[in-house]
Amino acid sequence: MIMGVFQGKDVIPRSDRRATWHDYQGRGLYMLTFRKNGPVEDFCAITDNPVRGQRLNPQIRLSESGEALTRAILRFGHENPALQVLRYMVMPDHLHLLLFVRERLKEPFGSMVARFKGGCSREYWATLPEEEQAVRIPVFSRNYHDRIVTRRGQLQALIDYIRDNPRRYLLKKLLPEMFVRKNRLVINGKAYMAFGNPLLLREPEKEMVLVRSHFTPEEVEALKERWRRCSRNGGVLVSPFISPRERAVMRETLESGGKIIEILDNGLPERFKPAGKAFDYCANGQLLYIAPAEYSSRRIQMTRALAWRLNALAAEVCALDASSLLSLNPLPRQ
Repeated sequence: MIMGVFQGKDVIPRSDRRATWHDYQGRGLYMLTFRKNGPVEDFCAITDNPVRGQRLNPQIRLSESGEALTRAILRFGHENPALQVLRYMVMPDHLHLLLFVRERLKEPFGSMVARFKGGCSREYWATLPEEEQAVRIPVFSRNYHDRIVTRRGQLQALIDYIRDNPRRYLLKKLLPEMFVRKNRLVINGKAYMAFGNPLLLREPEKEMVLVRSHFTPEEVEALKERWRRCSRNGGVLVSPFISPRERAVMRETLESGGKIIEILDNGLPERFKPAGKAFDYCANGQLLYIAPAEYSSRRIQMTRALAWRLNALAAEVCALDASSLLSLNPLPRQ
């Protein structure tokens, strides 16, 4: 893995996809993700090598295609002085590349990415037996995803995310039931999506977390103690967790090993997976998201009416018993 440090400002125009308004030829920091082309062998195998005192100790064994990618990445960094590869991570079916464009490019950003992908394919083709080299299947699928660093702290978050990818992969592999997106979660005749530990819905003790703005500090503290008691008894706290005081309750509960059902204001995108600590909470069986059946790419504006509806759903979830959960079926793969 190539290591590097970026000393300049990490405040750059924001984009999660190709942004038509963004100057991609200027200085910038990007996390690029390339997905494996279907027929190509897995880039690596990730297995657990348990070490005493550690829950997971991921071991990565590169295949020939993965070793080819590594050589191509090293060559790409050496041949392009305007770029610096800060980090990369080869995963079984994708590659993460954290890239610093440190001076203005002389070519379009997309052309540079195309050269990189082509170089990876050529390096891979050279490993194939002579009778297979004529086929020349590209190593990556056609598209790629870019995430632009836009604010302070985001660069370190991406570094941590890339470093943690193998462990997250193992968690998902070893605990698949905690990472299956569901649909047709029916609550009082209405369908929702869910992600996380569905068994939390069947917990007999569920408490709704709701802190009104007019509550006094004494009232809030009394409620917190009630919710702590519920959590200590193995119960589940349910809420959209909208206000800062409600979110503080959620953080305290999860950090202390408690269980949470969070009501979301938007559906789950196709490749949804929880970010940061939420990933581990899902893996530990502590967290379940309940979301609308439909996903909107537009930002949802929180209003008083929406907050009321989300809290009403939280109340319905608290009232559920095992027999009232009508359906919880896996989402068909796309």
